[in-house]
Amino acid sequence: MRKCHYEGSDPYLALLNYRSTPIPELKASPARLLMSRNLKTRLPTASALLQPDVITNISENLRARQHRQKYYYDRQAQPMRELEAEEVVCIQRDKQWEPAVVTQKHTAPRSYIVTQNGRSLRRNRRHIHPTLGAPPNQNQEPALDDYLSRVNTSSQTDKPRPSTIDDKGEQPTLETYRTSSGREVRGPKKLDDYV
Repeated sequence: MRKCHYEGSDPYLALLNYRSTPIPELKASPARLLMSRNLKTRLPTASALLQPDVITNISENLRARQHRQKYYYDRQAQPMRELEAEEVVCIQRDKQWEPAVVTQKHTAPRSYIVTQNGRSLRRNRRHIHPTLGAPPNQNQEPALDDYLSRVNTSSQTDKPRPSTIDDKGEQPTLETYRTSSGREVRGPKKLDDYV
């Protein structure tokens, strides 16, 4: 309706088209399900199609469609594993993942009580990701400082040193270095002749 309002077209015509369009699995439109007949639209329609005709087996067709949708959904969906008490996890808060510890399973399905910075929170299982590591400290500053110092020292040793211009006035190729995962990186050979 809003789109019709912005485009300046008739919103009732759009509603008529929506109610006259057949649902593929049921082979009947919403208007025909409600009034047992098709509606007259701007498309040319034979008068025989506008006569009342009661549709049967609607609930069976709807159930068959739901079972088919469930079958295709369940082919990819898998239940998440249960979490144990005192397990270290990350919880989602405002599109960011923060460390926490599982306290206990909640009575609601797929819900857990987690502790973060001394506060107890209830979270759904899909907002909890298990992690490997020690439980988070209540005061995060020393752990954060330690982590940042380790990252800074490792990044300084792993990054290639900037190359210097040699006595011919050319810049040598990129030196070989190792990434944090241990992969060896070399400069491309095609750049050896590049000035």
